Amino acid sequence: MSVDAQISAGLSTDGRQDPSVGSEGSLAPVVEARQNAARKDKLSSVDGLRGMAVGIVILFHLYEHWPETLSPLTDRVLRATHFGYTGVSLFFVLSGFCLSYSLLRREAAGRSSSFSSYMASRFHRIAPPYYISILLYLLVPSVKWLTSGQASDDLTWRQVTSHLMFLHGFREDTLYGICASYWTLAVEMQFYLVLPILYFCAKKFGVTWVVVAAALSSLAWALNSGDTRSMTHGVFLARWTEFALGIAVAFWFVRAREPLSPTGEGTLLGASGVFLASAAAFASRNEFSSNLQFGLGYALLLSAILSSSRRGRGISTLFERPWIVLAGQISYSLYLTHVFSQGKIRVLLYRLLPNPGVLGELGMILVTLITIWVGGWVFYQLVERHFLRSIDLRSSRKPAPEVH
Repeated sequence: MSVDAQISAGLSTDGRQDPSVGSEGSLAPVVEARQNAARKDKLSSVDGLRGMAVGIVILFHLYEHWPETLSPLTDRVLRATHFGYTGVSLFFVLSGFCLSYSLLRREAAGRSSSFSSYMASRFHRIAPPYYISILLYLLVPSVKWLTSGQASDDLTWRQVTSHLMFLHGFREDTLYGICASYWTLAVEMQFYLVLPILYFCAKKFGVTWVVVAAALSSLAWALNSGDTRSMTHGVFLARWTEFALGIAVAFWFVRAREPLSPTGEGTLLGASGVFLASAAAFASRNEFSSNLQFGLGYALLLSAILSSSRRGRGISTLFERPWIVLAGQISYSLYLTHVFSQGKIRVLLYRLLPNPGVLGELGMILVTLITIWVGGWVFYQLVERHFLRSIDLRSSRKPAPEVH
């Protein structure tokens, strides 16, 4: 989402603390002022990049989760979205960047957080919408079980409790349970737990050593985990190089202060393209190598976009268009609900049009994408936005730190 699940809400670059609030009645204007300031200070291009990530993941799942036989032309069209799974690598890079950048900004402003308050804020950001989406996915199986006694593999104590505790990534039978895309949230929660350690080591020993150590440990893990999916997909050690690369970008961005030249940005974009193309070409041969190259490619792309955003022109403007920024802002809701929306609308469309033909199939794809977008937007408005506002209200009650 995140993921910063992030798959997460937008990223504020403002490190200042709001004044303390004396009465409950004054909370609303403070929250509104906080939100307005955050909108002005946000790195919109990062939201746009997040929007791209969720978009290509949705396209990938559109093909992967379309069980009906398609015409050759439609199949070729959807097959072209196969590499949309790399959006997960982009999410992991963005997660490492956003969390580390936030910590660096808070530290620069003289604000600090305990580990318990940090984890509480992360859990409150990710868990409530996730739990409500679980209820959404279990609604239909529950109705079938209550009305006809039809059992579902998702309606078991092991599935439900492991997902509620973000532990479903550690077992083969729960890794892809309830919703196949939930596995990344289990990994994301593990990232949250290790981030303070990585952040401390980056400051103590240098961020380069953190990336190298993460890459070597990921390689060792890949060599010893075999083909067990829960080991290669459900445990953070398999993917934390991408997360560490995001941390490295955050440290570089804060310390660089000045944007690169257009030539420098062009060099980063060229190198990004080389890594992404190489990873795509050899993806089926070595999963560790492809994940590393996708992570490097997206980290370089993020760096070029951040530098461009400081100059106010260049590639960042492509990711600051309102529609892609909006997609990034509601990306967590889109990620949580897109598999549900796709599955339900596809079944309905095939009941209405059992033999659609090429044009009918392409029309179904378009209707499905629109339904996914509307479903994610509604979920954001009714669910995620409510919890984001509650986070703002809670933080508004905190007194301002003393200035010495």
